[in-house]
Amino acid sequence: MNLCITVNTHPNNDPNNEILAWCQHAIQNTHSINQIFFFAEGANFALPPNTCEQWSNFIINNQLDAIICSKSGLNLGLHNDSDCNEGYKIGGLGVLLEAALEADTVISSNQILSGQSHPLEAPLNQQALTIRLTQPHDSASANTGLDALAVALAFGLSPKLEIRLQQSQHLSEPTSTESTVSEFTSKLAALTEYGAFEICIIASPTTPELEAIAAYLKTALSTPVQILPPSNKLSTQARTLNF
Repeated sequence: MNLCITVNTHPNNDPNNEILAWCQHAIQNTHSINQIFFFAEGANFALPPNTCEQWSNFIINNQLDAIICSKSGLNLGLHNDSDCNEGYKIGGLGVLLEAALEADTVISSNQILSGQSHPLEAPLNQQALTIRLTQPHDSASANTGLDALAVALAFGLSPKLEIRLQQSQHLSEPTSTESTVSEFTSKLAALTEYGAFEICIIASPTTPELEAIAAYLKTALSTPVQILPPSNKLSTQARTLNF
């Protein structure tokens, strides 16, 4: 099975190298990795001095394509390949989307650390590209997700955007629904001008405030919006990019 791995986890949040061990296990079990894409906090893996030599060795020894998101890299002062630790290269979201579409499945570092990665022996449902936002809408990960959506639309794709709203993450002032999401909604509204995409909003847990946010997004955007009840089980679509 051909895998695309995305990493937005800071090295300090994986002290036992679980992500690396998972990737090593995949290679040892005859799977291939067509790309490992490091973005947001994950870009710190390439930041000198090299405190993640095991990663560099793994990348080099297996001749893997290890890409540091150009936008995330710039925030850390990584302007080109020579600024990164050995084995890493700077690249944009376009190369991630290309790798995701070529891969049999996309696995995120969050899925690995939470034990929700797909069992690689099981056949996966090959569906269209899904971009899933799981982090606060004002976070670096969410912004990268919207950038990925823009690139997908530029590629002529019609992706699905899945927004998982969390009470603690997405509400700064429970009494001010519109101000909470206005900037986020503006970004989404701007993207609707570049192509068609479906939006699926999952509110977990369901509260009147979150339902109000979901309803506001549905009325504010000129694109189909589906609102689903809370679910602890993530969809098992093969090409899902988690941000």
